[in-house]
Amino acid sequence: MKKTPKSQKKTDRHSRPGGTIQRRVSPFFAFAIVCGIIGSFYFFTFLSEPTLRTLDATLRPKVLWTHLTSYVLLCSAFLYFSYAWIYSVNRRKVNWSILSVAFLGVAMLYLGSFNPILAPNGDNAEYLLTTKSLVERGGAYRLHTPNETANGLASLGLPVILSPIYATWGMDLFKMKALIMLFGILIFPVVFFLFRREHGLAYAAILSMLIASSPYLISMSTTIMTEIPYIFWSLLAVLLAHLYYQRTKAYLGLAILLLLSILAAFLTRAVGITLVGAFICYFLMKTREQGPWQAIEKKIRAQTLLKFGIVIAPMVICFIILQLTSASQGVSQIQVFFSSNAFQFLRENAIGILNVVGHMPASEALFSWWKILPDTSLPGIDIIWLLITSLTVLGVIACFTSRPMLTSYMLLALLVIMLASRTPQEMVLIRYLIILLPPMLYFSIEGLNELLLQMKKIRLLSRIDPRWSRLVFIFILFNIGMASNVVNITLAKKGYGAHYESFIRASVWCGLNLPADAYIMSVKPRITHLYSLRKATSLSGTRDVYSADYDQQKIQSMIDGGITHLIVDAISERTKETIYPLVHNHPELFEAYDIPELEGKCTVLRFLRNP
Repeated sequence: MKKTPKSQKKTDRHSRPGGTIQRRVSPFFAFAIVCGIIGSFYFFTFLSEPTLRTLDATLRPKVLWTHLTSYVLLCSAFLYFSYAWIYSVNRRKVNWSILSVAFLGVAMLYLGSFNPILAPNGDNAEYLLTTKSLVERGGAYRLHTPNETANGLASLGLPVILSPIYATWGMDLFKMKALIMLFGILIFPVVFFLFRREHGLAYAAILSMLIASSPYLISMSTTIMTEIPYIFWSLLAVLLAHLYYQRTKAYLGLAILLLLSILAAFLTRAVGITLVGAFICYFLMKTREQGPWQAIEKKIRAQTLLKFGIVIAPMVICFIILQLTSASQGVSQIQVFFSSNAFQFLRENAIGILNVVGHMPASEALFSWWKILPDTSLPGIDIIWLLITSLTVLGVIACFTSRPMLTSYMLLALLVIMLASRTPQEMVLIRYLIILLPPMLYFSIEGLNELLLQMKKIRLLSRIDPRWSRLVFIFILFNIGMASNVVNITLAKKGYGAHYESFIRASVWCGLNLPADAYIMSVKPRITHLYSLRKATSLSGTRDVYSADYDQQKIQSMIDGGITHLIVDAISERTKETIYPLVHNHPELFEAYDIPELEGKCTVLRFLRNP
């Protein structure tokens, strides 16, 4: 028998089907070229971002350096993990080293977008005042109001987290915002461990990079708001639920961690109650997979009931106690669902959600509009919206049995948002939907995978591995998000604008110069109280319309309410439309203070009740 030369054997080994370097390199090389083309397109998008061009020339290099460095790190990690996923590369040290590089790239995005200044949204000050109230009064009170009424509907989760900082260092905004940013960065490892068991290390790393680098998450991480802590707690609860169920016996330590994470999510945002419903659905569906209940061994049935009861019973008891406590103060979260207009809000919220849900994962235009950038508008329903919406729905259907906890949680949370929201405007609904963005991204990818698998079954894509298409889709979503992250980093360097900074200085001036019993009207009363320690109320309502009767009604309400001072800003269009003409038409009722540091961008007035 003729022997095969060693050189020939080497050639045969590297050219055999299924395990060859040639077969590995060729498809991956083509994939890398496609990624390079996509990356080049979005690279020029980064450079041409309109917000970047408005930034001071000395700050632009810092923005570009931060963004491009993180982009290069994440792209490098993405290409490596794509190769490792497709070809099942299992190099433990290398994998964890590259994962650290990806984590560093994500952390750079969060750090580069960090802004230590308090955001203009009044809810930021609401959580800070509740934090102060918890530490100083032992409960939630509206400290900015004259009577300091109890706030029975306050979400205590975030204030409880911030309380140790306030108790130790006072109202240190930098440390508080840094803590929330840390929660945002830690979403990366939570997502990674959530998907690692089912999808493996490489694909879990890819999903973690995509989700953690979302511009919406990064934008909210620099505000004192509940979205980022809630996403962390809710995803952690889903992860712990999986780990808890996989135990053959009730493990008390894991049960306590699961309870605490669900409770933390619920206290942070009331929608967290849906995690309890999702846990029930998850347990029922997983138990059903074992066969008919009567056919399951008696000992296993007892263990299953014990595992279920240890988690559910304390949650139900806590929920009832919290609702009874709120009801004793005359309010209750559950009352929202019994409103006579509940179905009207359901319809209006559903329309608003449909307008944006298909654009959130894949539209730079929607993010720019949400950040209120000039010359932007709400994108309409188009082919991108149709594609993302369809894939997300398909992904939910495909994953309902394989990932019942995540799918049931998303569906229940979406239903609660549609029923409970009283502000159906898209601008507000986007903020509510941010908490569901991680599962939305995941299900859109899984929807594409299901579509490709079905197409392969009918031999439309018989020669193409669906994983390549999935990776290209993920890379496109990643680049769209990174294009929007230029806005986040730029706005962090740019600040919130001279007019808002002037408003903050006006509030500080009021605290230093006005009497302790002053009662101020301003466009952002909670922020005014935070910086001045003076009682404050709203300057004008969202439905205020200036008219001849408006003057007299407004003046009389100011007299009846005991108003002593006004901060007239240039931030709100409502202020310009209603308060400007009021002050102009009644100069005898208002006396302006000369405050040079306000630079004419804001005015503090004394209200003369009896001129």
